[in-house]
Amino acid sequence: MKSLIYGILSFSGITFFLSIATKYMDMMPRRAGLIAGIGPTGYLTVTIVLLLLCANLSLLELLKKSK
Repeated sequence: MKSLIYGILSFSGITFFLSIATKYMDMMPRRAGLIAGIGPTGYLTVTIVLLLLCANLSLLELLKKSK
């Protein structure tokens, strides 16, 4: 379970980096500001969902330890 939590955390870090990259790609000339057709808001939404999922899995792990 711990490796799953760490994997989700690392994937959310990647999506956060992609959201920052798409945000500042928009300022460059002749760039669409999209990576794989997804803008910065989409990547931030995925980041938030992954972090919430990770927090819930961590809390479930803590609850299992306390029993």
